[in-house]
Amino acid sequence: MDLGVLLGTMVDVEILMTVCHLCVAFELGIAQEDRVIDETPLTVKVISGSTAILPCSVDPKYTEGYADQYSVLWQNPIQTVISVKDRRVLTDMRISVERPFVSDWNLHIRNVSVTDSGEYKCQINTDPVRSKRVKLVVQVPPNIIDYSDSDDVKARTGDSVELMCNATGIPTPTITWYRLNVWSSKKKEKVGHEGQVLLIRNISRVCADTYECVANNTVPPARTRQIKVTVQYPPEIHLFTPRIGQQLRRETILECRITASPLGVTMWKKNGEQLHPNFKHELDVYNEGPQTITLSLRIVNIQKYDFGDYICEASNSMGSASEVMELYEVFPITTTTTPPTTTQLIRQTIFFGGNGLKEHPMEWPKVDNRPKSGKKTPKSGTTVKKNPTGASLTGVYGTGSVKYDNQAGIPNIPTTVPVLCVMYSLTLVQAMNTL
Repeated sequence: MDLGVLLGTMVDVEILMTVCHLCVAFELGIAQEDRVIDETPLTVKVISGSTAILPCSVDPKYTEGYADQYSVLWQNPIQTVISVKDRRVLTDMRISVERPFVSDWNLHIRNVSVTDSGEYKCQINTDPVRSKRVKLVVQVPPNIIDYSDSDDVKARTGDSVELMCNATGIPTPTITWYRLNVWSSKKKEKVGHEGQVLLIRNISRVCADTYECVANNTVPPARTRQIKVTVQYPPEIHLFTPRIGQQLRRETILECRITASPLGVTMWKKNGEQLHPNFKHELDVYNEGPQTITLSLRIVNIQKYDFGDYICEASNSMGSASEVMELYEVFPITTTTTPPTTTQLIRQTIFFGGNGLKEHPMEWPKVDNRPKSGKKTPKSGTTVKKNPTGASLTGVYGTGSVKYDNQAGIPNIPTTVPVLCVMYSLTLVQAMNTL
């Protein structure tokens, strides 16, 4: 191919490409100039009771440059014209057209309600007609509908219980159930499945509590409702001790713990009669928890007739129960003190001698360890002291002699001496009894 021809062809291609670029630019310019209104669809979400702002933007050259040739209007979801230009057509005072800027034709709906929901159109009467679609979604916070007169539910042990929590709202609320553990940990605990009904099968006393349903649909505020569940059952009585002792003229306290639902009637009895508060008895009730009390009976200045069996009794619509506690007498502990043993020396004089009377002093121990009720019994035996003169002695109640044959001073007793000893012993006994 000739070089000249090649160069010419390249120039033609370049010119062609330049022309194409100009055409594209021209078309884009026309498209930009022909964009009369922002036609991008839009969804606006507002909470019921607030003000909804539906935006609409129109090129000012169509609304300001052509006098009254073009007009902007709004239509509601049922195709009714709401406004023309910035003038409201309907008599609804909540509606107005606001223009913070020249290009703005915003529709304001104050105190919006669910009935205002739907698709609105912002239009300009060009040829063809251009419009912008705005979908209004009015959201409603959750609301719990209470069909019952009371938030308390009562059931018997073994029953099945249904707790209801009906809620409305836009969007539809989600119902979540919680147990509050009022009498234990006091921590909220999630129970059951999400939904308007919480089913408790074969209910028992451990299920008695306050339950709470929470309705939430992401639109504040969330709503809650509390339902108190009471499980009814017959009384149960627990004694801390079955027997208690006390002395006369003292006081004591009898206690029994009662668990029942409902609590019903509780009392202390003795000899089949109910005890009432008086100078002798004092009754007190202490709350120990859910459906549990302690019934206390104080007895003062205990006498003989106060000892015996006391009955703690409770009854309600589900049944009755009773337990017996015995009050018995405790005797004071006594101690016996033994007197100490004492020893005394009893001094007497015995006369011996053959050639006249000679006195010879004698001593013997007296041991005082006799019982109070017994008779005094002297110790047998006599201690004889040696006559310092060494002479023979004659007994005062008969003849006889005592001779000391050894240096230790132990006498040799002749046969006549026993008679004197017997007589002396009798005299000795009489003397000791007089002490």
